[in-house]
Amino acid sequence: MAGACGGCVYSVSERDREWILQLQEHQFTLLYGPGSQNLADYLSRHARPATVQEKVEAEDVEDYVRLVVDRSRPLPVSIQEFRGAAQDDECIQLAIAGVCTGKWQKMIRDLSRRTEDAHSILVALHHVRQDLSVSPEGCLLRGVRLVVPR
Repeated sequence: MAGACGGCVYSVSERDREWILQLQEHQFTLLYGPGSQNLADYLSRHARPATVQEKVEAEDVEDYVRLVVDRSRPLPVSIQEFRGAAQDDECIQLAIAGVCTGKWQKMIRDLSRRTEDAHSILVALHHVRQDLSVSPEGCLLRGVRLVVPR
């Protein structure tokens, strides 16, 4: 996208792009309010200095958070493992069929007779069907993100 700042180029997320497209339909005026009139701005610029005890506690908290993050990192999953899990998930397969054929209502009706849990998942995916697509690898995507199988 080209910006209004003399032809500079910047990247806009998909969510922001959709928001921009929706706002184009409306007439509005954007008003600027200087940060000096914002209490949060004053507090961020005039924070009180931290004591030695607070600095030590902050370092302890940072060390603990770092430890938790290091220990809870998920193991990477290959695309083959992900595709296999997606093929084993009935809801993902039905959603992929719905994206490809557009026949969501029949699938939802048929699934409601079998299991309530899978039915509710498929209904939730149906509500965001305009955001769904299928990757060349056969994985279900919502925008640019993978839909994780159960």
